[in-house]
Amino acid sequence: MGAADPELEQQGRLGESTPLLMLPHCSSTRMISGNCESGSDRYCCFYDVANRRFHHIHGGGGGGNPSVVVCRGSAFGWLFMVHQIPSIFLLNPLTGSQIPLPPITSFPDVLDYNPQRRNFEFVHRLDGDQRLAVQGRTFFQEHFFWKTAVSAEPTAEDCVVMAIRFNNNYRLAFCRPGSDEWNLVPNPEEEEKIPFMDVVFWKGKFYAVDCCGRVVVADLSLPHRPKLSFHLNLAPRDFVDSEHPYLIPSPDEGGDRLMMVTRYMELVAAAPRGYRTVKFKVYKLDDEDRKGWDEVASIGDFAIFVGFNSAFSVSTRDHSGLIPNSIYFTDDFIDWHQRHKLGGHDMGVYSLTTRAVKPLYSTSSLHANPLLISPLPVWILPSN
Repeated sequence: MGAADPELEQQGRLGESTPLLMLPHCSSTRMISGNCESGSDRYCCFYDVANRRFHHIHGGGGGGNPSVVVCRGSAFGWLFMVHQIPSIFLLNPLTGSQIPLPPITSFPDVLDYNPQRRNFEFVHRLDGDQRLAVQGRTFFQEHFFWKTAVSAEPTAEDCVVMAIRFNNNYRLAFCRPGSDEWNLVPNPEEEEKIPFMDVVFWKGKFYAVDCCGRVVVADLSLPHRPKLSFHLNLAPRDFVDSEHPYLIPSPDEGGDRLMMVTRYMELVAAAPRGYRTVKFKVYKLDDEDRKGWDEVASIGDFAIFVGFNSAFSVSTRDHSGLIPNSIYFTDDFIDWHQRHKLGGHDMGVYSLTTRAVKPLYSTSSLHANPLLISPLPVWILPSN
């Protein structure tokens, strides 16, 4: 065995409020030797990007075998997990604590669940259609949710969980930890279907952006009569060329304005990995008179983290190892990943100053199969 890479040394206590990249499970020996094997449930792996260190924690922090449970988002240091059976829960990957959420069978358009029927356990109604569809548990596990957000620390009494439904035209649904059911949020009356791409909790309300770059706000004041209304019916410039939008409160103004980060990718047919992120753009919402979006050239001494998580920002003054005026990103190209042949590798840091992408770490030396990193890496920001 050769000398250990200093980035791969086993570390002790993880720092609080330090951005961590949660990676597939690995074994201790392979981690220290510089070649992390995915698929093992012995250790949970985290990459501290500020200090360029990998940590691995033995035991229940990882959420179990990835073939049984999948992660569909993170916020406040908690993961949104979908089990192979209809259960859904929030997981703190560092402590192993779990908070149950209403099961998939509590959605009003999921009409039946029969686990005795192999491969066709679920019966559900298609959005805007009277037709019924039957699907297996794997479909619901991998396709039912696209993105999630929460309104507060999940242990708080007033916490609300909002999810974008991936299988049903990207509609919004919400629940409260401890409640018995999910509630669908109807689209505005003038729009039959709006495919949403991201959602964020900002200034006491949930805001979502659709595939056209329009922003809506959800009114949940009457839990059994939720409604959406357009907050801004205008997309940022060059939005049509982007692959994925992310909503985030502005870091340099104390979250006073809403920002949108747009991701631009390119397909590389000749390359084995097939696709890569080439740039990002950042816009601020002119919320005072709602004239539109202003492009932002710099976010100053901050770094933004986007991916399968609720987007968040941290001060690079508090974390000297982070690159200021930059965007750290993970692979959330779920369509490729669900083919189980490719995905998870499109990670890096994009500098708004140099307009260049740098890798987070060497995926070719760390992962046994750098073309398929599974489950998808996800950012978490541990709570204080």
